[in-house]
This record gives sequence, C-alpha cells and structure tokens, in this order.
Amino acid sequence: MNLQVGTQDGQQLAVDLGKTSFSSTALGLEDFTIYGIEGEITPRDTLRGRAHDIVLKPSEGAEVTTKLSMYVNGALQDNATTEYVRGLGADGSRSDTFAGRYIQTQDSSGKLQYYYYSTESATLYTETNHNDVTLSANSPVFSETSTIALPTSSQQSFQLSDGTSFAPGASPELVSADGLYYIKSQEEGFTVYREAEVAVTSNGTNSSLTKAKDSTVYTHAIFLAVQPEDTITVNVNGTPTSSTYDTYSSANFTDSPGTAFRSGTQSLVSYNGDYYIQHTDGGTTQYFEAALSSTDGTTFLCKP
Repeated sequence: MNLQVGTQDGQQLAVDLGKTSFSSTALGLEDFTIYGIEGEITPRDTLRGRAHDIVLKPSEGAEVTTKLSMYVNGALQDNATTEYVRGLGADGSRSDTFAGRYIQTQDSSGKLQYYYYSTESATLYTETNHNDVTLSANSPVFSETSTIALPTSSQQSFQLSDGTSFAPGASPELVSADGLYYIKSQEEGFTVYREAEVAVTSNGTNSSLTKAKDSTVYTHAIFLAVQPEDTITVNVNGTPTSSTYDTYSSANFTDSPGTAFRSGTQSLVSYNGDYYIQHTDGGTTQYFEAALSSTDGTTFLCKP
C-alpha cells in the first residue's frame, strides 16, 4: 500500500504489509514472548490489608455500615450496654498505669465493669462499603473482693472530720466493731473513738486515708450511767413521757436488727442529753445511740 508523504507534491511511500515485511522474524521478535495468566480469573469483593479509622458505630443513614461484635471471655456482649473505651491517667495523659483501651460492660445490677482489650479483627467489604469488626477482652481490670489488705502504717494517714490532722501524740489507729470503722486516738488522757470511713488508693503503691465522718466523739469517760432517780423521756405509745428511771420495772435492750443481744451485759447510759446502750462483752465495751419506747408505761424498749 502507498502512504501519502506530502499534501501538495503527490509524493508517496510504498509500504509492504505482507507477511514477509511484518513477520516476527523480519521484526527480530523471535525470542520475545508474553505469557498469559494460568487458571481461572474470578471477581474479588474483599480488599485484604489494613484499614484505618473505622467508625465502629456509624450514624443512621451513613454511607459506611459496621457490624461491631464485642466479646468478653468468649461471650458476645450486648452493644446497648457495652462500649469500647479509652482510659487516661490521673493527669490526663496516656502514660498512666490505667491508660489504654478497654471494653466496658455492665453487670446484672448495672455496675460498670472494665476488661483489658486484647485482640481485634476487621474486614472491609469494598463492594458494599461494609465493615465487620470483632473486639475481644479476657482479663478484668478490677475484681470484686470482700476484703483488701491495708497498706503499711507508713502509707496510712488520718484526718478529723474537717480535714485537719490529729494533734501530735494522738497516735491515731484504725479499729473496727460490728462492721464499722473507727479512729482510735489518745487525747487528754482519754481513749477516744470516732466513726470513720476508709479510702484506699493505688498508683503503683497502696496508700489509705482514714477520715472521721463527723465530730461525734465516743469515750468511756463521757458516758454517764443512768441512775434510778434520773429523769428519762420515753416515747409511750407515740407520746414523749418524762419520769424517773425507777418508774420502769425493766428495760429490754435489742440490737439494730431488733433482736435481743446474744451475749454480754447491757445498760442505759447518757451523754449530752442523748441515750446510749452500753454493751460489754469479753472485755470490749461498745456504745449504740438508742431510742426509748414503751407500750405499757412500765417497761421500755431500748433500741439503736
């Protein structure tokens, strides 16, 4: 075939497109080979690799959807009460002991529980723009316990109810009675007790702060035994009635659940116009603030 070279002079270039001129031998391509793909070609709808910034709970109507499955000790959790959370240190940084990622759940009473996040897996389906995400956790951050060892004495501190420290020489120490905690101290020659609450904290080293709940002070010296001639006020069938202690032939003492004390001796004492049950058992004396009531006017019930 002829190819026009110019536009005006009529010159032409003859080109032979036959096998002789365009064969692989004529073009020097005898050893040039392009190999095809062996086997069948199938479509793919999954892109394997790492995806970043996956939205775990997309808003309704979002272009991307996510199915989030969270497991704790192999059990699938309810997403309505389970969250994937991050913890920050006390100073707001991520370098503290409890900074990290956790799975937050709730127990049957609604109390929050935290588990150390352990593994994850995520798959993105590019064809449908859908994510499947699985998060798992096994170890609890905190475990329920009925008792806890108190720190050593050097890590214990004591405060009065107003937040101030005890006077030098008071030698405060923590004691307990009937499930309640008290600060026992030495003041002006007396042994004094203050009901208290204890807080234990840990930041690598356990420490405790024991603080008096209020200004009420209990000591053997401040309680006075009620004498037969002393006037007492008893709630008789809903009416406060004042009469001498010996007017009543007997007194029935009960503990806070309303049952009689099972051991020891009990007596009525007073302090600052209030009545208390003095309970002595095995060399230990305890005091319970009490109320006096009567239904017949001759015997009365003394109950905390």
